[in-house]
Amino acid sequence: MVSGVCRRPDGARRALPPWPGEEPRQLASRLDSECDLLLKNGLLPTDLVTRNGRVAQAALRAWTPAFTHGALQIDHVFVEGG
Repeated sequence: MVSGVCRRPDGARRALPPWPGEEPRQLASRLDSECDLLLKNGLLPTDLVTRNGRVAQAALRAWTPAFTHGALQIDHVFVEGG
């Protein structure tokens, strides 16, 4: 679960709501297992699994939590520590 603190435009700090879901480590482990299964059983071409696995790993890289609401306007984006 990811959580953090946001700073409002008026300078007040508020806790971000909890974001449920699997941790990136868990997702990466499951991704590796699924890719291995696909390759081991020859279900998909190796280059396809490898390329898409790299794309998926990039999506799981470390990121800074941010909370947005309403229309995506610069004054509606809150970034931890910002």
